Amino acid sequence: MFESLLEQILQKYLGKLILGLNSQNLKVGIWRGNVVIENVSIRPDIFQGLNLPISLKFSSIGKLSLQVPWSNLSSSPIEILLDRVYLIIVPKPQADWDFVDFTTMEKKMEIINDYVRRCIEKFLEKEKKNLIESPTAGKSPNNQGYLEKLKLIIMDNIQVKLTNVHLRFENEGIEGFHQEIKYSWGVTLDKLEIFTTDKDWHKTFYDRNEPKNKDKPMNKKLILSSLSIYWNSKEEVFLKDQQIIDSMTNLIKTNKESNNKTTEILSLSSIIKLVQKTSHYEIFDSPEFQIDIELAIMNILFMKPKLQEIIHLIDFFQSYQQAIIQLRKSVSIVSEEDKSRHRKDFILIFEKIQSSQCQNLEVLSQDEKQLFIDIIMSETLEEILPWVKIVIHEFQKKQKFIEFEKTKKKQAKGSFSGWWGGATEGIEASNEEKVELESYFEKNFSNDNLTSTALRPKDYIWFQLDFRLEEGCLTLRNFGKNGEEEGVKFRFENVEMKLRKRGERYLQVSFEIMEFYIDFVTRFYGETNEIKSNFLMKNEIIARKDEAFLNMKFERFPDGEVPENEIQPDMRVSLISRSTKIRYNSIGIYRLIDFFNVKLEHETLKDSAWQQIENINDATKVLYLP
Repeated sequence: MFESLLEQILQKYLGKLILGLNSQNLKVGIWRGNVVIENVSIRPDIFQGLNLPISLKFSSIGKLSLQVPWSNLSSSPIEILLDRVYLIIVPKPQADWDFVDFTTMEKKMEIINDYVRRCIEKFLEKEKKNLIESPTAGKSPNNQGYLEKLKLIIMDNIQVKLTNVHLRFENEGIEGFHQEIKYSWGVTLDKLEIFTTDKDWHKTFYDRNEPKNKDKPMNKKLILSSLSIYWNSKEEVFLKDQQIIDSMTNLIKTNKESNNKTTEILSLSSIIKLVQKTSHYEIFDSPEFQIDIELAIMNILFMKPKLQEIIHLIDFFQSYQQAIIQLRKSVSIVSEEDKSRHRKDFILIFEKIQSSQCQNLEVLSQDEKQLFIDIIMSETLEEILPWVKIVIHEFQKKQKFIEFEKTKKKQAKGSFSGWWGGATEGIEASNEEKVELESYFEKNFSNDNLTSTALRPKDYIWFQLDFRLEEGCLTLRNFGKNGEEEGVKFRFENVEMKLRKRGERYLQVSFEIMEFYIDFVTRFYGETNEIKSNFLMKNEIIARKDEAFLNMKFERFPDGEVPENEIQPDMRVSLISRSTKIRYNSIGIYRLIDFFNVKLEHETLKDSAWQQIENINDATKVLYLP
């Protein structure tokens, strides 16, 4: 039973990632408690839901290892190892662009799946409280509820380790987008570990079903080691099949001596902490998600040729996003007749999805899948969620009737008639039992307190993110006429950012930088030391020692009182800066302007930027405070 449950979970999640997963090998490995899959590839449609004009050129997973502690499954975690994960991504030609708005689709499906989970959890919670009233009480264990709980325990405690990861983007020239520009860039990762912890962030085993954990959230810790980003300008060598694996391995940056010959933009390690609410969703006293990110050092280096290519890449993606925006504008209003038809079709298709083992769109035919996507895209969540509840309501009711009739068959087999070979095939619930079951089910699956993430209170902060950086430096570098390195350095210390989401619209981002400096630097050919000239620095005479260089607060759809004869703003930005000293340097300013003087093949990015600036300027009121 447990083996089948785990196989179902792995098929559901690994099936979305790995191409050609061997079900038989997976089943044998699960029964042995040790699954090892080597040298497989990733599904080519893995990026389909990201709404990006990219496709997968190459993928490989060197090893996927799964350790299952069958003797202690309810008290020990399952361990998953992914090693040597390599992907090469390429831009998709404009002729192959697919304008299905998968971003909205994915977001809606995420909310729908979350609503399904909460409906089932609410039902099981009520069933547990009222077990003594159940018509099946004392007749058989609630296997369905037990399996659901075991599934939660497994998912809550899975430990994941990724090692030697390399994601690479290769541009051999995009037709119609400055085709002569060629470059490659990539992200490499030495190691990533994810595991469940206690409140003090030590490894632990968490069971949300235990009474002591009833009001406790689940804590996850993520340790990121040697994440590196590189960029190769004017790339001439694009990886081919026979050399891909070795080349991508050599490009991975680790704490050991590296064979990386590329130009690195960024390298960092970090610790990320997640607190997730797992119960009392109808009580809005704490965020559903709290994320804490800590960084010690972050140094970023940009050369001017890279900036030109980055702008080129952004322009390419911006053109695609403009096409998506036009798609959204073209969506027509749904008539009442269409809405009625959508309701009927959605219930039939969603019931098929929920009744399947994998519970995803793969069980649908191509026509059913397209119809389901069309309904999701055209209807609002306020319309869809009640339809979802109808399906879950009927599905759970059906399961309860099946469970009850199985219990009656077992009892019949244990009776004299069963002993003497009496048939039990036709045993069904009587009319009285059906009425009793119907009443019991309706009581346990009432309409109260089934809250969707789409229906949170407007004043509830459901998402909270805190970011801290001890120190860092952004360097912009170019070469002068005589080969000297000319650069501008932006140095910062003690940076904090806080993000809060409330309801469905409100967003608040606060940002604080304690220390900030700008220096112009020059290093002549053959020299190791830099010549530094300060441009922006703290005014030691006026500024207080503990005063931050900058405090910024951004609010989208802010609350608060509005002066008479004025309308509520869509956005509000406040900036507070300490007293700062600037030492004028015309050569340094020219150097900075020249660095950002780049060419654009298309005007899409520039037009979009100017349009945004004009919109903000037309709708902005500036207040200067002493």
